[in-house]
Amino acid sequence: TNVTALPVREGAYFQFTIATDTPSWKLKLTPTVGEALLLVRRGIVPSSAEGQGGSTGFRMQKATNEHFVLLPPNGQSSLVAGTYYVAVVSEGQNPAYNRTGSNTCNFTLASLGPLPVVNLGTVGAVGGPDLVQADALEGGEAKAYQFTVPANTLSMEVELIPQSGYPGGVLRKNIQLPTLPDSYGNG
Repeated sequence: TNVTALPVREGAYFQFTIATDTPSWKLKLTPTVGEALLLVRRGIVPSSAEGQGGSTGFRMQKATNEHFVLLPPNGQSSLVAGTYYVAVVSEGQNPAYNRTGSNTCNFTLASLGPLPVVNLGTVGAVGGPDLVQADALEGGEAKAYQFTVPANTLSMEVELIPQSGYPGGVLRKNIQLPTLPDSYGNG
């Protein structure tokens, strides 16, 4: 969805239906002129208080693109089905810390479906080929990978080699997606 000329402090509102057995949900907000913040909540339209104490919604607000990934509750394999509401609020052009900018913003909001999981294969014997995945992520973006560890494997090494920024990683010993280490953009 493309929106143009959204006045500063004004919101554009969207409704998404998450079906039963949906494993995860990924959204991307791309401001093309100015900046905008992204608010998400299940069941009701989000307010500007989302992501703050006592709120059950989510808030993504930083410079450039915003990314949101909703993962199932701990111990579950699918999301809570229902209606989810998204608000995109214009911060105008050239906002400064805690201050809105001027004019309007343009943006594209994309619902990207479930978070893809890249299968890296099976861990091999000592001295065998490494499982390697070169990749690039935008700030706030999440990606998921899986690999199989054969029974009786005594040890293995997993390494995340950052080229820039501050990436983080989480491992989990089952087929569920792990809880992400940073609450930004992760439900």
